[in-house]
Amino acid sequence: GDAIDERDERGERITGDTLVLLLNAGDTEVPFTLPGIPARSHWEVAFDSANGQEQAARLKGGQEYQLQARSIAVMLLRRETRRRVSDRAQRLADLATLGAPARIRVTSAAPAKVTDDTPAAPER
Repeated sequence: GDAIDERDERGERITGDTLVLLLNAGDTEVPFTLPGIPARSHWEVAFDSANGQEQAARLKGGQEYQLQARSIAVMLLRRETRRRVSDRAQRLADLATLGAPARIRVTSAAPAKVTDDTPAAPER
């Protein structure tokens, strides 16, 4: 995952998926407490051999997961990505929720023209 301290041959950080591998070799189910995670993240059950779960379940950090006897489970850390809303768009959304009329003015600007003071070469 992103907890690797090593660097590649170009000196860049090595990163990948962060995962937790749960193993239960016993003959009874065992409760595992999932590690804490950053805000706007969740653990996703990638695989559980006890039930062949292919459907992704979302779990919170610190949540307990019951691992069945003689089974393996793999959890992947997923970060929720949200688009940033511009300050102006947020203000308009806030006004709309208050029922206030909003005025929107759309302007367009032509690209700036770049000039060169060097005299043009004579045509031949």
